[in-house]
Amino acid sequence: MSCAIDLQRQEDEVAVISSIYDETEFFHVKLKEGTRCSVTIHPIFLKKLEVKFSSGPSDMVLNDSISVEHLPPIRMYIYLPNTYPSKTSPEFYLSIIWLSPWEISLLCQKLDEIWEENQGNEIIFLWINFLQNDLFSFLNISESLDISFLHLIHTSRDNITLRLIQLSDPRAQNGALLLDIKRLLISYDKKQHKAQFVKNFYTCYICFEECAGLNCIELENCGHVYCKSCMEKHVRIRIVEYINEILCPTIDCKRQISDNNVKTLCPDLFFQYEEIMLRVTLDTMDDVVYCPQISCQYPVIRNPDDTAPICPICKFCFCIYCRKVRHVSTFKRMSMTCYYIVHLIY
Repeated sequence: MSCAIDLQRQEDEVAVISSIYDETEFFHVKLKEGTRCSVTIHPIFLKKLEVKFSSGPSDMVLNDSISVEHLPPIRMYIYLPNTYPSKTSPEFYLSIIWLSPWEISLLCQKLDEIWEENQGNEIIFLWINFLQNDLFSFLNISESLDISFLHLIHTSRDNITLRLIQLSDPRAQNGALLLDIKRLLISYDKKQHKAQFVKNFYTCYICFEECAGLNCIELENCGHVYCKSCMEKHVRIRIVEYINEILCPTIDCKRQISDNNVKTLCPDLFFQYEEIMLRVTLDTMDDVVYCPQISCQYPVIRNPDDTAPICPICKFCFCIYCRKVRHVSTFKRMSMTCYYIVHLIY
């Protein structure tokens, strides 16, 4: 009789949790010997988290960090025996790719304590609530998360380090120990940020219209948000007018709009934009001079002592001072025009 009551209580508990979380967050299947559940939990932290990692030999440790708004979710796999919840605790495995095996082991022990304090009662929701809301405070993680050990495993992969993992609670899992955790966290954070951005609404401070994130663009270099229509016009005008710096329209912002943003907004003018940027770069190089032929204008790289380079495209040999065809007596003396030009320059 008690087994039937336990099964009914399990069914009711699973039904309640299914009504709170969608199928991507909570999945369950009823088996003859019990119920298996899979839970995806998104831990809550209210501000950006600094993720620290260090690399290099012990005598020359290089410290570095990244800042993230989102962390990959916690995966919890639960098995409910037929004697749960009256007698037996659920069996579970916990997978968190951004925590060390020892930190996950501490969480497993805490979940055991929660069961002992509530033995005989339904426990799944209490476990989920703890992992979602209290994980960071329990592990004393407030402003930064240190993943140096996980980074060390990826970079070294020595047998001693890998054997240390076996000392942790067998229920503590980390499916990404041999992956590049830094790259994984950056990729996930960008993906989630983009997904959240699309769902929100923003005011464009050019046209002052409120637009859905799907119709807006967030500038990579400064984070300012505008509607795509206004920013496309802003970028297009500057490319057409051959302006070599395309800055964010915000008055007190001096950040240049990234190449990726330009390509997204004006793909048809991106080749012209690249030519402008190339020209700007070449203009800053002392050893580059443009072919004076109007039909050519090819950037010619010259030797410092060469005052009469030859264009590799049109084969025109010219004086770098007056831009005319090379003088007959170039190697012996300059023309009077070049003489005055040189003295004006230097």
